[in-house]
Amino acid sequence: MLEFIDRTLRPRCLSLYAAVGYLGVGVAIVLETFIPIIPSEVIVPMAGWKVSQSAVDPSVLEPLTHAPWNWVVALLVATLGAD
Repeated sequence: MLEFIDRTLRPRCLSLYAAVGYLGVGVAIVLETFIPIIPSEVIVPMAGWKVSQSAVDPSVLEPLTHAPWNWVVALLVATLGAD
């Protein structure tokens, strides 16, 4: 299971976030609700990693807003996706 998370799920989450940003966080959380093999324990920390990466490197921007990643927005989108 850990190998699946490390080799498959984590890179797909990061590529989803790189493609559609906050929307990707919401989509991943919605999928986690219906597909039990996707743990939210991977989805939310990867969004947090993007926020911290954006804080350290100003060139890391959220693709839809073209602004730095914001932890409050990431948290709100994850919460909305879980409902």
